[in-house]
Amino acid sequence: MPNVALITGGSKGIGLACVERFLRDGYQVAFCSRTQVEIDEVVARIGADRVFGLRADLGVSEDCAALVPATLDRFGRIDVLVNNAAVYAPIPFVDFTAESWDTLFDINVRGPVLLGGAAARAMIAQGEGGRIVNIASTNGQMSEAEFAHYNASKAAIISLTKSMAVELAAFGIRVNAAAPGWVLTPLSEPFVTTLTSAELGRISVFKRVGSADEVAGVVAFLCGPDSSYVTGVTVNVDGGLAAMHPAI
Repeated sequence: MPNVALITGGSKGIGLACVERFLRDGYQVAFCSRTQVEIDEVVARIGADRVFGLRADLGVSEDCAALVPATLDRFGRIDVLVNNAAVYAPIPFVDFTAESWDTLFDINVRGPVLLGGAAARAMIAQGEGGRIVNIASTNGQMSEAEFAHYNASKAAIISLTKSMAVELAAFGIRVNAAAPGWVLTPLSEPFVTTLTSAELGRISVFKRVGSADEVAGVVAFLCGPDSSYVTGVTVNVDGGLAAMHPAI
């Protein structure tokens, strides 16, 4: 029986690249998105016999609770969870409200907590271990102005990954994180496509942005046999951004 992966935010960007990579690696893939139109487009292009699309808002606890059971109903098991779905929008620090802070944290942190717990319980019941990859960000290690909520949420994901790895190791479940830097996605495209050569040199030693496929490749590695002794780590996929001293 093929392995089964559940990928959140799988209709575009890094999530879609993960869907396509796991399909190439022989997995059966379930994915979710908040937008039914985007789900239908992915399923129509890839084929309903190869992927299972689900509408879900990770900020809604009932939606989180439904994803693993739906995946089990369709494929009979779950071997991999990729917690990719997140929101990213600027708010000046002095303008935060309790609602604006909580709305982002519900999706970016509470969603992965609830979904990670549900997936782990299913993996434990299967008795064959599993792999969970949380998509963090270099923003969880550095700061970007007007993104305090997003920065803090990704720092929480990095810490959560360590806690999950320590607790779930006894069940054969490995938990790691991938932390992208500047990557070309539908969300970042309007900004990164305008960067000059000098600006690109300040965000990557390669003087370019990364691709969603490059992030998906790291996620696949973290879920594969070559990383069997790797758990609780965050792998930066940032073109050297975190290693650089800021350029003048």
